[in-house]
Amino acid sequence: SDAKDVFVGARAPDGSIALGAVGAASAVLKPTPLNAPVEHNGVWWYLTDGHSVGFSKCSKINQAQADDCTEDAEFRLSW
Repeated sequence: SDAKDVFVGARAPDGSIALGAVGAASAVLKPTPLNAPVEHNGVWWYLTDGHSVGFSKCSKINQAQADDCTEDAEFRLSW
């Protein structure tokens, strides 16, 4: 793909963007070790095969099927 940037987000029931983050595709789509997110564009990103992918406001994550850390939960998106 020629995409240079990636937007990752979630919509609210009314269709508005509830939470989102943008970063360079080369950083956002780069695999990371388990529970070791990488800071890029003011957000901590992770993509770990067999576990989860997403972003967080802070570097503390707990990857399982998704990040289940509760610190700043409203500023996390994981699946």
